[in-house]
Amino acid sequence: MTQTFSPVPASRQADSDETFLSVRGIEKRFGAFTALESVSLDVKRGEMVCLLGPSGCGKTTLLRTIAGLERQDAGQLHAGDRDISLLPPQARDYGILFQSYALFPNLTVEDNVAYGLHAGQRKLSRQQRHARVAEMLGMVGLSGSERKYPGQLSGGQQQRVALARALAPSPSLLLLDEPLSALDAQVREHLQLEIRRLQKEFRITTLMVTHDQEEAMVMADRIAVMNRGRIEQFGTPGDIYRRPASPFVADFIGQSNWLPFTRISGSQVAVGSLQLEIQPEEEELASGRLFCRPEAVELFPAEQATNRFRARVVDRIYLGNRYRLALSAEALPGQTLLADVMGDAHERIDAMHGANGPEGIWISLPRQALQVFV
Repeated sequence: MTQTFSPVPASRQADSDETFLSVRGIEKRFGAFTALESVSLDVKRGEMVCLLGPSGCGKTTLLRTIAGLERQDAGQLHAGDRDISLLPPQARDYGILFQSYALFPNLTVEDNVAYGLHAGQRKLSRQQRHARVAEMLGMVGLSGSERKYPGQLSGGQQQRVALARALAPSPSLLLLDEPLSALDAQVREHLQLEIRRLQKEFRITTLMVTHDQEEAMVMADRIAVMNRGRIEQFGTPGDIYRRPASPFVADFIGQSNWLPFTRISGSQVAVGSLQLEIQPEEEELASGRLFCRPEAVELFPAEQATNRFRARVVDRIYLGNRYRLALSAEALPGQTLLADVMGDAHERIDAMHGANGPEGIWISLPRQALQVFV
């Protein structure tokens, strides 16, 4: 009987809310250093989750532990209905893609892609292996490259071959360890979209490590932001960006403004010589810091706008689709506010003779854009 190993289309997958990978209380130590401290998360079937964080935060150690390349000191791992906590790597049914490609330079593209088929539990005839390799290379846009060697390919093409090899045995889980960080920006952006497309088209449950916040935002359904061996926040890209759970997440994801405050009343705080309104449900600290994204700063607000005051433009940076302004206000001595504005607002500033004068321009900090942190 002919066997087929193509990924299952989305319409035939189980409910997307079903948990496929369950990580519970994983701990890992290297001598006196704790790399992972009671890490738990669930990855849904067919979902792409990114482990995001700075170097040394534990994201690669967690991926290697899930792969069985490191043995956890405590905790459990389940994939589907299997307890894989103590299984050897070859019994865990995953494909893995490394930053370094890890292709065999002395093997052709076809032999590289077919390597995982030889090592798998499924037994294929030579004809079936050839057909599977052709299918995978077609999927990643490299049909006709079977007889080439890795040294004859560009970096982006080599990474496509490595992806085809990882997918060839139809693993139940795909693990990506910073797979695009060695590529130039244009190739990296193209492959981000290609991997995302394939992952969505075939509903491949995927866990990816990256330190690049933009890459995580582009590719992930949900992001686990890691710091010092812990998960600080786990949620959708929008949730993490709009409502960060900690100062670390707020600072690590995107640009941020921080303004020290003291509490006046339940929804009113003093910042410099300003009295600002905040949302009443914000944490009632006697003092702390207000967090605000640059794009939330409003320029030329209506006269009745909340938290309206004057500021001067002291610097501007062109970012292609927007400008980033550095603003200074007499009411906020020693503070610089960043504001991201589109071209029309920037053109209005240029048309005003007083933008850099003593009065400056009117701006506002909308109360819903202000978040309270210690």
